[in-house]
Amino acid sequence: MPQIFEGNRENVPERIHYLTKPFVSRYIRIHPINWRGRVSMRIGLLGCRHKGSCGDGFFRINNQSSCGKSDARRR
Repeated sequence: MPQIFEGNRENVPERIHYLTKPFVSRYIRIHPINWRGRVSMRIGLLGCRHKGSCGDGFFRINNQSSCGKSDARRR
């Protein structure tokens, strides 16, 4: 679900963007598209702990634990 967010410019110290739909992810990839001069970026992501079921190939030890990868399905 790629999305493009515009960054700050010149004298605007920060930009805040909100995602329109919730999603579950283990990793997020940030890919700068263009810049002037040298590329520089600082980013902060806020989220909440996933309380639903884990996806295929993942398991949860108890309700307080995060989802872990299961290698049993590969064999």
